[in-house]
Amino acid sequence: MKTKKSILITIILSALLFESCNSPKGNYNMNLTLEVSVESILKNLSHYNTYKTFLDALERTKELQKQNQNDYVTLFGRAFQEIDSNQRLAAIFSLAPEMRAHNINFETTNDEVIAALRDEVSKAIDITPLILKTRISRCGLSRNLKKIELIDNRIHVEMSGIDDPERIKKLLTASSKLEFWETYENEELIRNLLLANKLLRDMQITTGTKKVETTEQIFLEDTIIKNESQSQPDFIEKDAINETGLVIQDTAHNPLFRILRPRVDNHGQLWPSCIIGLALGEDTAKVISYLKMDTIRKLFPGNLKFYWSKNPHKYDVSKSLYELHAIKRTTRDGSPILSGNVITSVKSSSNKRSSVVKINLTMNRRGTVTWARVTSNNIGRCIAIVVDDYVRSYPRVMTQIGGGKTQITGDFTIEEAEDLAIILKSGKLPAEIKIVEEQITQGK
Repeated sequence: MKTKKSILITIILSALLFESCNSPKGNYNMNLTLEVSVESILKNLSHYNTYKTFLDALERTKELQKQNQNDYVTLFGRAFQEIDSNQRLAAIFSLAPEMRAHNINFETTNDEVIAALRDEVSKAIDITPLILKTRISRCGLSRNLKKIELIDNRIHVEMSGIDDPERIKKLLTASSKLEFWETYENEELIRNLLLANKLLRDMQITTGTKKVETTEQIFLEDTIIKNESQSQPDFIEKDAINETGLVIQDTAHNPLFRILRPRVDNHGQLWPSCIIGLALGEDTAKVISYLKMDTIRKLFPGNLKFYWSKNPHKYDVSKSLYELHAIKRTTRDGSPILSGNVITSVKSSSNKRSSVVKINLTMNRRGTVTWARVTSNNIGRCIAIVVDDYVRSYPRVMTQIGGGKTQITGDFTIEEAEDLAIILKSGKLPAEIKIVEEQITQGK
């Protein structure tokens, strides 16, 4: 049997993103009104800038909308001016490729930036109905579409003879933002986590925070974690365990590790992956609030970004623990190394002799070159596959991957794989959209 020269990386996506387009549930007529979020367009053009003045201006714009009928971009410009008249919008938006077409640079005036933003917002809103129409067409429902009309920043959709209205609503509003990120290894950040936990403990002692007496272990038992990795993790000597406190019984004195379980086994061994901890779903927000504290954030690398897994950890029998992944931002503007816009071909397939459903992705020339370089530089490390801001997979690169081909497999039915392919083929929505009005009636 000949060995193929092109090697495909297998990405395990265990999430069920969508239901089947044509699952038989009835015969319905649908009238939907969808609103395009201009705020999300501005966030996207800013590369999700976290500058306080920018975020405060977005909040102030919401207040101004209640008092004024002007368009969102005009009100945003006014809000930004109110909050800090000395700041330049160009510092927030100049890195966006779309804004470079308007010759925006750090010397551009705020009025000029607002004019460019208004133009880009208009383009994003205008293209949204075309993307939605493409999704409907690729789903085989072109004949069911009676009207799709844009009025201001709202899109009116009329369809008839629909079997599954809920499926259509998900199809029309899903952003399905696909991203590829480099990552940190668990062993590279364990010391940072220990320092963060110690600092939080010291802060609790200083402020006199009341502690709950408990001796619950912070690590998972072998009954929960089984055969997580075929490769053996590096062993930490017993003295090091005692010194660093990796094996901790008293969680009351360890505020971070009380809710974020570090990735070590009962013998103090670090599990090799980009997962740096596990937390209950109800504790995920608290974990992030700790890690975002100014004093804590300074303990970690500046290019570190945190993402949770979409689904519970696969070896957690309770199905209640979620993975915290350590993402490494390696591009100059902090964007992912690759995104869904480099995908030129998407095809789902299945084998009658196997239940495995595959999604084969082909990248354009830019994606192919980048993918080859990134996989070459990350041999032995994980690449995180993120969909809509949740990690769906984190395969470890074994060799450089040329040819721009990647294969996604997971617990998909063929219909679910086809639906994901539809979203990727149709293109990412330029903005968040939500259903603001709907009327669904039973057809005759």
